[in-house]
Amino acid sequence: PGGEVTLQWRVAGADRVLLEPLGEVPNEALRTLELTRTTEFRLVAINERGQATEARRVTVLPPRIDPPRLLAFSVEPSIGIVGEDRKVRISWATRNAEEIRIEPGIGRVEARGQREVDFPPHDTTYTLTARNSAGEKTRRTTLRVFPPVKLLDVPVQWETNVGKIPFGRIGARGGVHFARNVLMSNGKRYPTVLETRPARRRNGFIAGTFALPIVLSGHHFRATVGFRQLRRFASTNGVTVKISVNGRTLYANVHTYRGALDEIDLDLSPFQGKPATLRLEVGDNGDYTYDWFCWIRPRIERVRTP
Repeated sequence: PGGEVTLQWRVAGADRVLLEPLGEVPNEALRTLELTRTTEFRLVAINERGQATEARRVTVLPPRIDPPRLLAFSVEPSIGIVGEDRKVRISWATRNAEEIRIEPGIGRVEARGQREVDFPPHDTTYTLTARNSAGEKTRRTTLRVFPPVKLLDVPVQWETNVGKIPFGRIGARGGVHFARNVLMSNGKRYPTVLETRPARRRNGFIAGTFALPIVLSGHHFRATVGFRQLRRFASTNGVTVKISVNGRTLYANVHTYRGALDEIDLDLSPFQGKPATLRLEVGDNGDYTYDWFCWIRPRIERVRTP
């Protein structure tokens, strides 16, 4: 990368001495020079009988350039839902780079920093590239974008004590269907409810296992639950309701027939970042009667924290 070099010479019997590229010099001397590039020195001794020449080449190596380094590259959030009204923060840090680019949509950037971009409509892979004369380094990170999780649209398997059952049938084996214009125990009518009936046998139950494609931070399972309004002389001793995610019970309670409905609100955030299985189970509470238990607007909602 350059530096000092010391030249020393001594010439006898010369009338003139030239040191190229410096010019005429004394017959004997020592000089220190600062060199920034490779230089050839030629010492020429001259007298009346002729001249003699000697040459020395001093090689200056180019400065050593380390390859670029990628110290950090992240995208926050790394998963989300189509149509989210939020920004994506991209952060990066590099070293030894002459040119740094982030694609798509950003282009050339400084050695380190942050940028906010609009939330994309689909999965997007962001690429950080750092270059210099010693090479190129690349790192990628992907933002996964999922459609909104609509609970009643995801794959679900219903079962009772007798095994798997089809949706839309009600009978002695239990059943599940969408009931229309339903009068509930609170005296109000609802246009559509998801009605679940345990199998008509000892310790009968019905359960639905929903395959959620993704759980995000802030996702909650929510539903209004209760019984159809029973006709005269009909009765129920209540039902047991258990809700679990990936086999972990989040809710277990006995619901009895009364003139009000109940609200269920469960935070699913502990399961964020991955697909999950949500299981809704209704049991006959030890005695099957008119256990016509209904779910009003069972759904997955994303709750924003302040």
